[in-house]
Amino acid sequence: METMSEGVGEMVMEEIDGSWDLSLKIDHERRKAERVQSSFFAVQRRGADEYYRLVTNISRNGFFFQDPVPAEQLGELVVMDFALPGEAQPLRVTGMVRFVGFGQGVGCEIASTRQDQYEKLLAVPPPIPSK
Repeated sequence: METMSEGVGEMVMEEIDGSWDLSLKIDHERRKAERVQSSFFAVQRRGADEYYRLVTNISRNGFFFQDPVPAEQLGELVVMDFALPGEAQPLRVTGMVRFVGFGQGVGCEIASTRQDQYEKLLAVPPPIPSK
């Protein structure tokens, strides 16, 4: 494994099953809020295109979605629609990409949203499927 410091974390290149994986690992000590493990779909909006993304954790300051071959770049803005229990309209959240891991997914810090609605999402996190 090779590492390279990037200020907020480090670039990590490691060999996994004969191929190389490159990802940016964020320094976990910099997290501002505890993550809640989750498992629900949200819709990523990219121009006129829509992509269903499996969100596997959320926090007061961000969220992570699975994507085995992410196209997102660090610093890019991502627009997501989250379904809220009891609400007819989804919650639109804009996040700034802070982590991209090939074979893993994308971690985003919230850039803008209706915080009162996002708090509702945090209050009742969707259940994790049983194994």
